[in-house]
Amino acid sequence: MFMFRKLSLHDITSIYEDMELRALLTVKPVGKKFGVVMDIDGCLKGGITGYIDGDGAMIQELRIKGKDDNDLYRDGLIRSSMHALELDGVKMLFTKSTEDKDIYTNIGFKRFDRHALNLNLILGDSIKADIVQDRVLYIDLKKFFNKKSCSPSC
Repeated sequence: MFMFRKLSLHDITSIYEDMELRALLTVKPVGKKFGVVMDIDGCLKGGITGYIDGDGAMIQELRIKGKDDNDLYRDGLIRSSMHALELDGVKMLFTKSTEDKDIYTNIGFKRFDRHALNLNLILGDSIKADIVQDRVLYIDLKKFFNKKSCSPSC
Protein backbone atom coordinates (compact mmCIF):
# COMPACT_ATOMS: atom_id res chain seq x y z
CA MET A 1 0.00 0.00 0.00
CA PHE A 2 1.17 3.54 -0.83
CA MET A 3 0.89 6.23 1.84
CA PHE A 4 2.29 9.49 3.09
CA ARG A 5 2.63 9.55 6.88
CA LYS A 6 4.45 11.33 9.66
CA LEU A 7 7.99 10.16 10.24
CA SER A 8 8.23 7.90 13.31
CA LEU A 9 11.07 6.77 15.54
CA HIS A 10 10.78 3.37 13.85
CA ASP A 11 11.90 5.01 10.56
CA ILE A 12 15.13 6.56 11.87
CA THR A 13 17.44 3.56 11.39
CA SER A 14 16.26 2.72 7.87
CA ILE A 15 16.53 6.36 6.78
CA TYR A 16 20.01 6.77 8.26
CA GLU A 17 21.25 3.55 6.64
CA ASP A 18 19.95 4.65 3.20
CA MET A 19 22.44 6.97 1.49
CA GLU A 20 19.72 8.49 -0.70
CA LEU A 21 17.55 9.41 2.30
CA ARG A 22 20.17 10.07 5.01
CA ALA A 23 20.12 13.84 4.41
CA LEU A 24 16.58 13.89 5.85
CA LEU A 25 18.13 13.24 9.27
CA THR A 26 21.52 14.91 9.02
CA VAL A 27 20.27 18.46 8.43
CA LYS A 28 21.25 21.19 10.87
CA PRO A 29 19.29 20.60 14.09
CA VAL A 30 17.05 23.64 14.55
CA GLY A 31 13.82 23.99 16.54
CA LYS A 32 11.22 21.28 16.85
CA LYS A 33 11.65 18.78 14.00
CA PHE A 34 8.90 17.58 11.66
CA GLY A 35 8.96 14.91 9.00
CA VAL A 36 6.70 13.14 6.54
CA VAL A 37 7.70 9.99 4.68
CA MET A 38 6.43 8.21 1.60
CA ASP A 39 5.90 4.55 2.45
CA ILE A 40 5.26 1.93 -0.24
CA ASP A 41 4.48 -1.50 1.23
CA GLY A 42 6.67 -0.82 4.26
CA CYS A 43 9.62 0.52 2.24
CA LEU A 44 10.49 4.21 2.46
CA LYS A 45 10.67 5.84 -0.98
CA GLY A 46 11.20 9.44 0.15
CA GLY A 47 10.62 12.06 2.76
CA ILE A 48 10.54 15.71 3.75
CA THR A 49 11.93 17.16 6.97
CA GLY A 50 12.33 20.54 8.59
CA TYR A 51 11.69 22.46 11.76
CA ILE A 52 8.88 24.35 13.49
CA ASP A 53 9.61 27.65 15.21
CA GLY A 54 6.71 29.72 16.54
CA ASP A 55 3.84 29.93 14.03
CA GLY A 56 6.12 29.02 11.13
CA ALA A 57 7.92 25.98 9.79
CA MET A 58 10.90 25.68 7.43
CA ILE A 59 11.43 22.80 5.02
CA GLN A 60 15.08 21.75 5.19
CA GLU A 61 15.24 18.59 3.06
CA LEU A 62 13.15 16.80 0.44
CA ARG A 63 14.50 13.48 -0.84
CA ILE A 64 13.12 10.87 -3.25
CA LYS A 65 14.79 7.54 -4.01
CA GLY A 66 15.30 6.77 -7.69
CA LYS A 67 14.03 8.83 -10.59
CA ASP A 68 10.50 7.54 -11.30
CA ASP A 69 7.64 10.02 -10.82
CA ASN A 70 9.88 12.43 -8.90
CA ASP A 71 7.69 15.50 -9.45
CA LEU A 72 4.52 13.65 -8.49
CA TYR A 73 6.14 12.28 -5.32
CA ARG A 74 7.65 15.67 -4.43
CA ASP A 75 4.26 17.30 -4.82
CA GLY A 76 2.66 14.64 -2.61
CA LEU A 77 5.29 15.00 0.11
CA ILE A 78 5.01 18.79 0.14
CA ARG A 79 1.20 18.72 0.30
CA SER A 80 1.24 15.98 2.97
CA SER A 81 3.65 17.97 5.11
CA MET A 82 1.46 21.07 4.66
CA HIS A 83 -1.55 19.11 5.90
CA ALA A 84 0.29 17.62 8.90
CA LEU A 85 1.76 20.99 9.87
CA GLU A 86 -1.57 22.79 9.56
CA LEU A 87 -3.17 20.19 11.83
CA ASP A 88 -0.35 20.85 14.32
CA GLY A 89 -1.17 24.58 14.35
CA VAL A 90 1.53 25.89 12.01
CA LYS A 91 0.30 28.93 10.09
CA MET A 92 3.08 29.62 7.56
CA LEU A 93 5.41 27.21 5.76
CA PHE A 94 8.69 28.37 4.23
CA THR A 95 11.30 26.79 1.96
CA LYS A 96 14.67 27.92 0.64
CA SER A 97 14.57 25.37 -2.17
CA THR A 98 15.60 26.64 -5.58
CA GLU A 99 15.81 23.31 -7.42
CA ASP A 100 12.11 22.50 -6.88
CA LYS A 101 10.81 26.07 -7.28
CA ASP A 102 8.29 25.16 -10.01
CA ILE A 103 6.72 22.41 -7.90
CA TYR A 104 6.36 24.78 -4.95
CA THR A 105 4.89 27.61 -7.04
CA ASN A 106 2.45 25.22 -8.75
CA ILE A 107 1.16 24.29 -5.28
CA GLY A 108 0.76 27.96 -4.34
CA PHE A 109 4.02 29.01 -2.68
CA LYS A 110 5.05 32.61 -3.37
CA ARG A 111 8.30 34.48 -3.13
CA PHE A 112 8.65 35.90 0.35
CA ASP A 113 8.91 39.68 0.64
CA ARG A 114 8.99 40.65 4.30
CA HIS A 115 8.30 44.30 3.41
CA ALA A 116 5.15 43.58 1.36
CA LEU A 117 3.65 40.92 3.61
CA ASN A 118 1.89 41.92 6.82
CA LEU A 119 2.60 39.06 9.17
CA ASN A 120 0.46 38.75 12.26
CA LEU A 121 2.45 35.72 13.29
CA ILE A 122 4.85 34.86 16.02
CA LEU A 123 7.92 33.61 14.20
CA GLY A 124 10.86 32.20 16.12
CA ASP A 125 14.39 33.53 15.76
CA SER A 126 15.48 30.59 13.58
CA ILE A 127 12.71 31.25 11.05
CA LYS A 128 13.43 34.99 11.10
CA ALA A 129 17.12 34.31 10.42
CA ASP A 130 16.30 31.96 7.53
CA ILE A 131 13.72 34.21 5.82
CA VAL A 132 16.15 37.11 5.52
CA GLN A 133 17.51 35.42 2.41
CA ASP A 134 16.21 36.46 -1.02
CA ARG A 135 15.15 33.06 -2.35
CA VAL A 136 12.63 32.06 0.30
CA LEU A 137 9.20 30.85 -0.77
CA TYR A 138 6.21 30.65 1.57
CA ILE A 139 2.60 29.55 1.76
CA ASP A 140 -0.11 30.60 4.21
CA LEU A 141 -1.51 27.24 5.30
CA LYS A 142 -4.81 28.58 6.65
CA LYS A 143 -5.58 30.37 3.37
CA PHE A 144 -4.54 27.34 1.35
CA PHE A 145 -6.84 24.95 3.19
CA ASN A 146 -9.75 27.41 3.34
CA LYS A 147 -9.91 27.70 -0.46
CA LYS A 148 -12.51 25.65 -2.32
CA SER A 149 -9.73 24.38 -4.58
CA CYS A 150 -6.13 23.62 -3.64
CA SER A 151 -4.83 25.00 -6.93
CA PRO A 152 -3.18 28.46 -7.09
CA SER A 153 -5.02 29.25 -10.36
CA CYS A 154 -8.46 29.43 -8.67
